[in-house]
This record gives sequence, structure tokens and C-alpha cells, in this order.
Amino acid sequence: MEWIKKRSVIEQLYNGKCVGCENVTVMNNLPALDIHHRNEHQRKRKKLRWNQIKKLDIKSICDKLITEDCICLYSNCHTLLHSIKYKEIGKKIIGMKYKEQIEKIYKNLENNIIAFEYMTTVIKDPLKLLFRQGDIWKKYILYIYKLSELKNNPLIKPLELKDKLQITKKSVNRWILKLESLGLIKILVQDSERFLKLTKKSKIEITDILSEKEFLIYYEEI
Repeated sequence: MEWIKKRSVIEQLYNGKCVGCENVTVMNNLPALDIHHRNEHQRKRKKLRWNQIKKLDIKSICDKLITEDCICLYSNCHTLLHSIKYKEIGKKIIGMKYKEQIEKIYKNLENNIIAFEYMTTVIKDPLKLLFRQGDIWKKYILYIYKLSELKNNPLIKPLELKDKLQITKKSVNRWILKLESLGLIKILVQDSERFLKLTKKSKIEITDILSEKEFLIYYEEI
């Protein structure tokens, strides 16, 4: 559970990767990603660690990190940034051969940290289900509606819905039949190809769903 939280936080706030080097990601080395205060005064005073906040819910974790101006760093980048000895004698130890290369890496690290801006302040918590059991159909008609808006076309191909939701063809077909049985979509056939079209009933439902702020935010981010 804690790894799910960590991944979600880093993906939402830091684009899923180390702010400094931008090479280490939640996909290739999640355990090696650390928290770092950009503000030196806060860093000395707070010394915030992931272990101190990992029990909080995802939104509370994100709020705390934003409030304290924390970024995500790969552990090696974090160590390099805090290495006073490197700043003092590192270049002499490394020698002239690698001096320019190391200076470039270090400068890039510092510049990326200074330039960083949070990706979003609207936090989603995948561990808190927005759609309750029995209400999953709402998610599907919102996606069909979104695709219709993006295409400016009321007819949507099942394959387009599958790709947007990133689920299997079998799952899509099961939900298509479910939505049709609920009277929320019509299945039309043109030139031997199936299309989905929202009904008047579903449009009334969509208006009602989007009247709630949390669903409106969800829809805007689809």
C-alpha cells in the first residue's frame, strides 16, 4: 500500500521522476527516490522523511510536500547535492579529465531543482474510490462523452473507448452490453462497423454527475 502511495505522489507532483537528473523514474527505481527540501532553512528545521508521512493519505502527503516545498530526488542526486566534501575537494579528486562533465551534471541538477514547478495542486487518490460499487457505469458514459467532445462526433468506436480506458477488448464489450441494457447507449452499425452513441437518458445522467465537483474535476482530467 505504501509503495502505491509513493508512486502516485511522485507521478502527480513530479511527473514520475527525479527532478534533478530526470532519468530515474517510478518505473525503473521507485525505492531510490527520496524527498528533498529546496528551502535550506526548512531542510535544517524539518528534516522530513518519507517514513514520517507514508501513513497519511495521498492528498495529505501531497499537501505536506507542497507546503514544505519538497521535491523528489534520486538517492545519488540527493547525496551529491548534500556533499559538502565534493563541493570543496571533489574536482581535485576527480581530476581535469572529468571536471567539465561533472560540473555540467552538477549544474544541470541545481538548475532543474531551481526551475521546478509542481505539475498539479489537484490531487487524486486512487486508493479512495470515486465510483462506488454499482456506479461504475458512470465512468464509462463519462469517457464516451469525453471522446464525443474531443472528436466533435457523437459516434464512438468501441476500439477508441478501449484505448482511452486502457483495458481489454473483452472488458469493453462487456460494458457496452451493460450500458445498452441500461438504456444509456445505442449500438449503431455503419458499413459493417459498430459505433456507440449516448442516449437522451445518459445525457441527463451526465449532467447530474458533472454537477458534483469531484466528478467534474475527474472529467476535466480524463
